[in-house]
Amino acid sequence: MFLNRALIQSLLLVAFFWGAAGLEGGEPQGQGAEAQGQKGGIADLIDRIPLGQLEDGVLLQSGDLKISLSTLDKVEAAYVAASRRKQPKFTLTPTQETYFRKGMAFQLLRNALIEKYAADNKLEIPNADFDVKFEKFKEGAKQNGVSYEQYLADLGLADEDLRRFWRANWALEKKIGETVSEEEVNKAAGEMTDKAALRRVSHVLFMYKGGERAPADVTRTKEEAKAAAEDIIKKLNKGEDFAKLAKEYSDCPSKNQGGDLNFFPRKGAMVQPFSEAAYSLAKVGDFTQTPVETQFGFHVIKLTDLRSDDQVKEGTRQYLVSQKANKQTQQLLEEAVANAKFNAKVLQK
Repeated sequence: MFLNRALIQSLLLVAFFWGAAGLEGGEPQGQGAEAQGQKGGIADLIDRIPLGQLEDGVLLQSGDLKISLSTLDKVEAAYVAASRRKQPKFTLTPTQETYFRKGMAFQLLRNALIEKYAADNKLEIPNADFDVKFEKFKEGAKQNGVSYEQYLADLGLADEDLRRFWRANWALEKKIGETVSEEEVNKAAGEMTDKAALRRVSHVLFMYKGGERAPADVTRTKEEAKAAAEDIIKKLNKGEDFAKLAKEYSDCPSKNQGGDLNFFPRKGAMVQPFSEAAYSLAKVGDFTQTPVETQFGFHVIKLTDLRSDDQVKEGTRQYLVSQKANKQTQQLLEEAVANAKFNAKVLQK
């Protein structure tokens, strides 16, 4: 059982709509408890679907919704081809292929359920709003290092497949968004103060011999590390570029991005002295005027971006909408699984 569930969970990471949801930022649908295989999650639901007799060419069916074997063949071929660009000898074992097909067929069923729900309830999103969101989606695909056309090829899908699903998904979110009140948003935003990623910083780190995670080639003493950090602060006060200094001097891998550490919350992401220093900076462009000591060494920290209250509220609203949409999708899946079957003739060969 452990092997089966592990295969399902790992192979579902390539599920196209599920993975694509993350391109917009925020929490992708289907993650959380589902992605981790907890009770009621994706792996559990798949386990509950029995094998049965279905018409030839159908891999999974629930009610009138049918997932064809030809669609799965196309998606699987695209996945294998994309994987072989990185690992030329990549192949799926018979066991892996079975769980890949189950997982992907289930994902296709999930998306078909959302499309059907939107159609049955006449949910719509204005064309102008859809176009803006879909262009952002396409840009997200490109940021992963491939063209949108290659992205589609790797999924084994056509442009209209993605457009149809996202139109339904965003229409559902739009309808759910109308049920989220300002009171809910304000309350949730207040509760998430320490957990919301509000600040983006860059840093320059000087490690010293004996410090935590310091590699063997770091020979400077603790005193020398502090002095080096103080020297960086002097350079910054003279107007030198922070990113250039980070690339030249920092001992952190983030040096390749000019020291950028992206957005992070006040608590839980960074060690306490670092977080306190970062969240004490008043405005974008400010940097620490004394070295910040942690167990990793001495840091010079610069505030590079700051999310406003309005941005926090909007992010909170999107999170609440996503949670309610996930709940609605979970209900649809539960109902569908109760009437679903996998094709025994295909999966038992």
